[in-house]
Amino acid sequence: MLQLEDELLPDADIVYPVCVDGESSAPPEDVGGTSGYEEFLEALADPDHEDHLRMKEWVGQPFDQSAFSLAETNRRLQKMVQPRKRR
Repeated sequence: MLQLEDELLPDADIVYPVCVDGESSAPPEDVGGTSGYEEFLEALADPDHEDHLRMKEWVGQPFDQSAFSLAETNRRLQKMVQPRKRR
């Protein structure tokens, strides 16, 4: 979830948008929205859960829900807003 906590005055040396802080990992692509992410986390956390192995295989790599990378978040933001060429 993205939560706006404050608005800062723009700085001419910064390319916007920019994330200044955060926590937790982003959900994997196509996890199924908020409810799908909750179910995914529940299945991963419980080795006895009926979908545990299926979710581990689906995500394909170790998943740390507490991981957060400010650099990766800002890289993704910048990729989303790259200027488009005019026709």
